[in-house]
Amino acid sequence: MPEQNPLPKPSPLRIGPHFHALGYPLYAGSEAVLWSLLQAHLTAEAAPLANCVTLNPELAIIGWRDPRYRRFIEEAALVTCDGIGLQLAVRMKAQQHISRIAGASMVHPLCDLAARLRLSVALLGGKSESNRAACAALAACHPGLDINGFSPTVASDGRLEEWDRVALAELLSRRPVIVLTCFGAPKDGLFVMGESKLLSAAGVRFTVGLGGTVDFLSGRVSRAPDWIQRLGLEWLHRTVVQPARIGRLFRNVIPFFWQALRH
Repeated sequence: MPEQNPLPKPSPLRIGPHFHALGYPLYAGSEAVLWSLLQAHLTAEAAPLANCVTLNPELAIIGWRDPRYRRFIEEAALVTCDGIGLQLAVRMKAQQHISRIAGASMVHPLCDLAARLRLSVALLGGKSESNRAACAALAACHPGLDINGFSPTVASDGRLEEWDRVALAELLSRRPVIVLTCFGAPKDGLFVMGESKLLSAAGVRFTVGLGGTVDFLSGRVSRAPDWIQRLGLEWLHRTVVQPARIGRLFRNVIPFFWQALRH
């Protein structure tokens, strides 16, 4: 009997044009176009769950080391460049310029879009008090925004305890269309992978991992001024404000450039 060729792997859903660099897909369009694409996805009939990764050197390193997280990035519908380090590496290796679209910079436009379209938002992660304060701040900034929060404990493999899964199901019964996760990498991605069926069944159309952004939103940690963000030095500001991040810098960001050169 002749050997049969395996069925080709289906192409992942993509929001906007992407190209491959450093082993990852990366969004190649402008930020202005991105918001039109997201609105079209969020309002499309029977739109599937689309996950977003705002890729920076730390996440790239984690993906190179962890096959599960790398798969999540590769299959994400939207992968933006979050950070000047990744932007420089892509320019050096792929001779292509890409826009920087940070996760923290996506929150307010997403909530503005949700308020205008009357779509519900769920904010997951962070300490309970930070989560509540962040939800209140976003509701105050975007009149009419329907936002609810929850701070479950997520294991290193992205799993929830059974009682947290019950609470999550209750939150999802409110039918949020956008879910913002603030568990940190790789937990953000592993959580979404593990709960994708539950999220899809609840009608969620878009998720994005935001790491520590919940602390910016709650006012617990100050974000860098706009001019520092434009220069691409937000990582330096965060290191000064949060000296405990220095260890992460040496473990991930510095090795990133060595790995990028070898990739």
